[in-house]
Amino acid sequence: CAGRGQYTLKEANNMQIPVDVRQECLALRIEKRVGEVVYSSIYEDCAQILVEDGRITVRGLLKDICHNTPGNQKIPYVMRYGLGEGSLQVEAEFSDGVLICPLISRADEMVEIGEDGIITVRKGKILVKLETSGCIRLPYGIGRIFNLVPGLQALRTELKTKKGRLELRLTISKE
Repeated sequence: CAGRGQYTLKEANNMQIPVDVRQECLALRIEKRVGEVVYSSIYEDCAQILVEDGRITVRGLLKDICHNTPGNQKIPYVMRYGLGEGSLQVEAEFSDGVLICPLISRADEMVEIGEDGIITVRKGKILVKLETSGCIRLPYGIGRIFNLVPGLQALRTELKTKKGRLELRLTISKE
């Protein structure tokens, strides 16, 4: 569902132009903005990936779309993924930026934000829940972002670490 990191018109006469939507990438990623430049985990072209005991560990540096680090600075990250039946757990370690976790969700789907910080998206009789140990923010409220390449809407969530580390858990269950 991630689509493209940055939507550009490579063949302008054959491509759609986003109108009246927030056109954004739908990938789970770490991002840091420096002025107009976005440094992201999705632009890391030399990531180290280890699969061990059913878990996936990815280590890399935040880079811009041209695979450059910000100046002489290196911002490392580690992301560990665990897949369960109806769940995804992610542990992330990074010193600067935010973890962006777009939740695929049409604009007509109900969103509940609990006092405990748990975000629940109702998809008919299915519930998708996002829990985190970090600080969560919805920069557009419950407004949706969109990506033309997969043609999906999503709720943009941004998670900040507490002392350089955070955990998130996505679960899917029946109501």
